[in-house]
Amino acid sequence: MEELPFRVFVGVDWGDELHQVCSVLGGKAQQRRFEHSGKGIAALVSWLMELCERQPATVAIAIERPHGVLIDALLEHGFAVFSINPKQLDRFRDRFSVAGARTTAGMLWFSPRRFVRIRRRSEGSSPRIL
Repeated sequence: MEELPFRVFVGVDWGDELHQVCSVLGGKAQQRRFEHSGKGIAALVSWLMELCERQPATVAIAIERPHGVLIDALLEHGFAVFSINPKQLDRFRDRFSVAGARTTAGMLWFSPRRFVRIRRRSEGSSPRIL
């Protein structure tokens, strides 16, 4: 089996006001919530930098959106971001989860490595769109 370059796996359940975030490092999971604001996104990035010991290339982040302020902030700091189509997430849940986890963060708890392998890596917002 091919070894992935990631040590930390993160699932973000995107929300208009709050983002639920689950990280898995060495089999140990943590969950936190962050506001969808400048301060909240900065706190999320700071927390992730602590988890990865300032090596953002070792972090794989799964999120339901391919672009936006949060995605751009994560990419700007060097994290690997993988966008997920919500319908694909639903099918993934049906196929691999007996318990029927309901969120992106919850699915990461189930199988982070498999989760990242089947996702498309995000490139952020296009300057043409801005």
